[in-house]
Amino acid sequence: MRRVTGRPLRCAVTALVLQAPAGCLGEGTEPPRGREDAGRPPERIVSLVPAVTEILLELGARGRLVARTDSDPHPGLAALPSVGNPLTPSLEELTASDPDLVIAWSGIDLSAVATDRLVQSISIDRLADIGPAITDVGRRIGEDENAAELRRRVMQSLRAADRRGQDGRKPSEGRHW
Repeated sequence: MRRVTGRPLRCAVTALVLQAPAGCLGEGTEPPRGREDAGRPPERIVSLVPAVTEILLELGARGRLVARTDSDPHPGLAALPSVGNPLTPSLEELTASDPDLVIAWSGIDLSAVATDRLVQSISIDRLADIGPAITDVGRRIGEDENAAELRRRVMQSLRAADRRGQDGRKPSEGRHW
């Protein structure tokens, strides 16, 4: 099992917290629609949620990503074709990438590709949604064990940050991530 620590963990937490566009997300995670390949993890993934893309990278799924959005800041993804804006992706580009799994913001209508693609909608509205999002993504791609470890580390870091905030010190005065 790969242990997630240091800068990659900080980047994942930062992405999860800072990249969720306010007001565009619904409640909870919707069940998947479209093609079901029972028991087989997806080999071709497109994430329309930059925070989820970071989770996928942390879970070691870089090789399964087949497209990116214009909002994915990771330099290792620059060579992948872009499907455009995460909230209004190009359905033509999305279809051309031939994904087994598309992860999108809740409320985005992807019914045009959902008939033959597995689409999972996800919401990350607040810090409490981070852990379940990590678990959902890990389960969906067959990386349950790595996801459990990542979730544990992220939640531990968030609790430590909360404790530092409660003692009146600025984050820069305490232990750094």
